[in-house]
Amino acid sequence: MIFNFLPVDSIGYFPAGGIETGFVINAGTEIIPVDDSEAPILKFESRVVGWYPLKAVSGSTLLYESDYRTTTLLGFITDYTIMEGVSIKNTEGNLIYFGMDLNKLNGNNNMKEFIEYMCVQQLGFQQ
Repeated sequence: MIFNFLPVDSIGYFPAGGIETGFVINAGTEIIPVDDSEAPILKFESRVVGWYPLKAVSGSTLLYESDYRTTTLLGFITDYTIMEGVSIKNTEGNLIYFGMDLNKLNGNNNMKEFIEYMCVQQLGFQQ
């Protein structure tokens, strides 16, 4: 567990001896809810590099994931499948860690709905 309070077990890594050099997520890639079909789907407005996928701590809840890619020494982009987590809620249900800048994720123009969903549905805030 990172810092003993974040619900993150680990961040994305490259297998030893591999040729991967970094993480990339392409413009238009969606951030998909894991187990809630009513949750808003977010979308990247532009390509981003250097954002790491997350692995949830045992007992916590993975809320969102995305399709991470890796760049290679040879200049190719390949699929990364070891972990794809983006957002995790802690075991107590009172803290959500979102591992990306929200200002890059409004490609579906639904950031208001996303914030309301996270605060009301996930954290139990009253409207």
